[in-house]
Amino acid sequence: MADENKKLHDQLDEHRPQGAITWELPPWGHPLSLSVFPLLINVGDRLIPIGTAFCISRVGIVATASHVLLEEALKIHPLGQRILRESIFPKNIDLKKFGDARFFLLHFHSTSPGQFQVSLWPLERATGVLIEGEDPTDLTLGFPKFQQELPYTALPISFAVPRIGSKVKCVGYSRTEIPGGEIPIEDLKEGRIGDWFNYYRHSFRVVEGTVTNIFTQGFARGSVRGACFAINAEIEQGQSGGPVFNEAGYVCGVISAGATLYFDQPASLISLLYPALPTEITFGFSMGPVRMNATHPLFSLIETGGIETDGSEELVTLIPEKGSWRVGPMIHEDDGSYVFDNFSSHQDNRPSTPEGPKEYYRIRRRQTDSEES
Repeated sequence: MADENKKLHDQLDEHRPQGAITWELPPWGHPLSLSVFPLLINVGDRLIPIGTAFCISRVGIVATASHVLLEEALKIHPLGQRILRESIFPKNIDLKKFGDARFFLLHFHSTSPGQFQVSLWPLERATGVLIEGEDPTDLTLGFPKFQQELPYTALPISFAVPRIGSKVKCVGYSRTEIPGGEIPIEDLKEGRIGDWFNYYRHSFRVVEGTVTNIFTQGFARGSVRGACFAINAEIEQGQSGGPVFNEAGYVCGVISAGATLYFDQPASLISLLYPALPTEITFGFSMGPVRMNATHPLFSLIETGGIETDGSEELVTLIPEKGSWRVGPMIHEDDGSYVFDNFSSHQDNRPSTPEGPKEYYRIRRRQTDSEES
């Protein structure tokens, strides 16, 4: 696994100009494009790009940012208004129930030198990651339609909180150019888009940043919810939902939002993965008329080898509490002065207070608006 991760880390640095903190990978055919996909929504007879998603499991489970599905996608579709009125992203939502408000991964792979097959890979289910069964994070896990024809590669992940001062690399699709800003879905299905790679253009972009702060209870109202960390670089629109790699080549987070206005300098927020450990995911496949489904918490998929990690799940506390879980990571003692409950405590220079052993930080339930006022 160490050799594979070194290879992955080297692939991230391909085509990087000397000294650059942001650069482009080949937009088509790069090895990472079998793991990281443009995410689109089907609105009527059109497809509209909304963000990025990436594969984390051999059974095809993908991760993205919740706000990409809720705020960026469903707000532009009439059927999505019902979900937007919910206080949290629904657990294990069947996306097929929303008619033509469907989500697709744009999958492309090489069939011969210089030739690519472009396909739509539909998402069938989505599960929002919640804290203690109630408070939402900006992380959603999805299961695309089971298939064996399209190749894909699962990225190894880490539940560890990256060290302050360490470098991370954010990967996602941006600067998409399509005539009229949308794709007629029938033209794609019927193969009427001839010169696809001139018709649809995008940037497959890497942004490198340094970890500056950690927020254990979310960032700010109207911004990222759930545990996250800040970096000193600005991600681009469209990269939201993409993977963030630590220095060892493991995915340690999901691109969530820009935060330059909060810090008065280039900054972005990355949602951490450890709250997802107890999340139950429903996935399955069809065999003729029979549908086979299974529901498992994420950590059981790790135990059975369906998800590859760096072993950092062993450093996360999982404590049963009132039918749910209390989840907390281990944070290095030397980084304690850079750890805050939220941006407000950062402004007041009030470091987060650990609960229990000093290495552990509990993700507490957020206060309601009435309690905050």
